[in-house]
Amino acid sequence: MAVISLFGKKDPADQAYRKGLRHLKAGEMAEASQCFSEAMQAGHASATYNLSVLWGMGAVSPYDFDVAADCWYKAAAAGNETAKQSLGLLEAADRAGFGNDNLIALLGNQPKSPSLNGSLMICAARFYDAVCRQYGATADVIAYELDGASSSEMPFVHAFIARTGIDRGFYAGGLNRLTEGSAADQVTDGLNAFSAALRQSGCSMEMSIMARCSIVGYMIRKSPYGGASEPLLGTDRFFEAEQPAQEAAARPAGNHPILQRLCDLLEDETCEQYFVMALYSGKVQAPLTIAKKVQEAITVAREISELIGLEPIKIYEAIKREHGAET
Repeated sequence: MAVISLFGKKDPADQAYRKGLRHLKAGEMAEASQCFSEAMQAGHASATYNLSVLWGMGAVSPYDFDVAADCWYKAAAAGNETAKQSLGLLEAADRAGFGNDNLIALLGNQPKSPSLNGSLMICAARFYDAVCRQYGATADVIAYELDGASSSEMPFVHAFIARTGIDRGFYAGGLNRLTEGSAADQVTDGLNAFSAALRQSGCSMEMSIMARCSIVGYMIRKSPYGGASEPLLGTDRFFEAEQPAQEAAARPAGNHPILQRLCDLLEDETCEQYFVMALYSGKVQAPLTIAKKVQEAITVAREISELIGLEPIKIYEAIKREHGAET
């Protein structure tokens, strides 16, 4: 029965909430999110908790674990019984006290579903991030995960890596960087176990990969390395991958004649050396005998970057690959 106000009219918040439930049942996630948001703004506790679950499962973009967790806390404070009874899980995750075994056990006790479990995804993301922060393992875990992801044959994985904004130079060799038994090693082992548990819970390989990428992406955005990272994407957009970064990096040669000028400039090894230093450091003081050529190379690289939407360092890496040299 719909809630009736003292004036005999239906409560708008409850109407929006019930409309959201109908959209949810029909699989219309964006519409459900909008309706629940309207009800939440009016203080509807159940709508607030449903938003937490909906956003926690990554049903819509952007995929924001912190906003989803905030809804969970707010719903509990507003009196939603489910949110109150389960809040201990989120609190444990936030203090890095959840435990990977507990996380996987809870996942195994859920009914099998092809969708991600919103509450457990929130806990997983915040738990792994909290553990990495507590033990100083964030950089090593990010490097390990991105280095491993870079070998994927799935285009949407490479699109995800590109959205992190982290240069390959940071994570190259990350798979071999971990010390056995270290905190970072234990976190990556935990992510392996979590991914396997997702498959056993009914998620597809693609969905489990999205979940892992999203957790790593969350860690990146919360870290000092996340300044250039883009918002995480939900299932509505995550798999609509753009051309993989390594394929995009190979485009300039045939499409932009000014690339030949950059190639000519970089044939000078000294120019190339200072050019690369400038790309990585932002600025460099080259000797007067080569400074003009280095500056021209940087200018040309930026012009190409503006034309094709690819970072100058990626353009340089493409040039080196085409010439069969190491970057």
